[in-house]
Amino acid sequence: MIERPARVAGLDPEPGLVGAILKDAGTEPGALALVDFALEELYVRSGGKKLTVAAYRALGGKEGDGGEVGGIGGVIEGQAEKAVQDAAGEVDEAALAKIFRQLADVDEQGGAVRKRARVDAFADPEQALINRLVDGRLLVTNKDDANVSWVEVAHEAVLRDWPRFSKWLEGNRVFLLWRKRLTVMRRSKTLLRGEALAEALGQIKQHAQHLDREELAFIENSRRAARNRRWGGQGAVALALVVATAAAVWWYQEEQRRRPILHEEDFVTVQPGSFQMGSSDEDIQAKKADVDEKLHEVSIVKSFKLSRNQVTFEEYDRFAYATDRRPPSDAGFGAGFTDAERARLPVINVSWEDATAYAAWLSEETGKRFRLPAEAEWEYVARAGTTGQRYWGDDPNQACEYENIFDRAHETELRARFGISWKAHPCDDAYATIAPVGRFKPNPWGLYDMLGNVIEWVQDCYHDYDQTPEDGSAWEPSGGSCAQHLIRGGSWGYDPRNVRSADRDRNGAGYRSLNLGFRLAQDA
Repeated sequence: MIERPARVAGLDPEPGLVGAILKDAGTEPGALALVDFALEELYVRSGGKKLTVAAYRALGGKEGDGGEVGGIGGVIEGQAEKAVQDAAGEVDEAALAKIFRQLADVDEQGGAVRKRARVDAFADPEQALINRLVDGRLLVTNKDDANVSWVEVAHEAVLRDWPRFSKWLEGNRVFLLWRKRLTVMRRSKTLLRGEALAEALGQIKQHAQHLDREELAFIENSRRAARNRRWGGQGAVALALVVATAAAVWWYQEEQRRRPILHEEDFVTVQPGSFQMGSSDEDIQAKKADVDEKLHEVSIVKSFKLSRNQVTFEEYDRFAYATDRRPPSDAGFGAGFTDAERARLPVINVSWEDATAYAAWLSEETGKRFRLPAEAEWEYVARAGTTGQRYWGDDPNQACEYENIFDRAHETELRARFGISWKAHPCDDAYATIAPVGRFKPNPWGLYDMLGNVIEWVQDCYHDYDQTPEDGSAWEPSGGSCAQHLIRGGSWGYDPRNVRSADRDRNGAGYRSLNLGFRLAQDA
């Protein structure tokens, strides 16, 4: 997509240029738009001559000290700084801070992640600034099915490579992380006490204008409760009883927040059996599958259990609270859902390390052994006794009955938001991004979202199929570590050609994405 059009236009990309562009662009949704962004600027500056690595690294007007500056990052910085300046060259810092606050959040590591916001939530000065950033391709807007306009950052590289945003984030990271913890407390309906209350009152002094009405009311109710606990006098005995009761209630609520959610009926027992894993020669030859999916027989020699649904935010948030981890961001996808629906959304922005840590915690808390499924186990269940590319058959019109996928009804919105280029499924599944688990028809063995909603981590390190254990167990190197782990399934943003039982993907153990989650296996 880069080299051939360039050569048709009479341009000769220097060796190493394409690799540098793709590395900088990354693999998140919206990467294609970043590539287009950089190529256009590079072409204009080249004057129709040779496209070089040096010219690419010089984009944005930076002078490199080792060839590792400029590029997409330089273009982003240059475009952003032009966009935020008005006709007089001034920057409305207050309006820009409001935009940052509404369109960016932090993950559990304190790193920046994007989220979307309604356009009508911004005042006129902020909307004027948003329009300039949209013209500069730093932000994108779209309309949902209710004709409501939304705005979000075009790509997380904007947050990563714009120094002005990085400086703002550094000054607000502590507040943003604290606000995420406050959200968890509010949802649990547990009032703040002790150090937590003192911290909240300190945050109000600095950031009261950035807290909404519900947050301020929650902190005030906590303050009043703490004040009432301190009163004395003639009602000392009654007070002692009230305090004891309140302490018991608090202890119970605290225990509930730390207690894992586990329902045995949510797991399906899978019996041993043999199946053909991978894609047929016909599918590979027709370029519907990757050669990495060479067909081979695998036997599942032991029965096991697999969760009917992908792990949800409600389930993972218990783990995050109990282990003092920062809860993962839902990337703004929870907007428009009720609290109950949001709790049932599949957790996203979790790494393989996060997923295996969750399984280990659940095992320790319950005395049962939970783990990620082996790749062979996952595909065995995804197929559920079928042999085609998808368990529901090959009728594209049926896809939306069984899975939350990239569908025709939301094609325009998702193309604008994430730069998706592939063709959509010709149906409507009613959801643009993630959906509450269990909303679609199950596969023949009673499991939901096996090929949609979010892609899923499995236990295995990446390997060629000729290394797959014949007993269906996970493949892991003797040293116990590997560069990449396998990812299986499809998602709301995946190319329909990859929404297949045999499709394989992979990434590093620390990789997080807004369309990546997991489900659990359990030894039977």
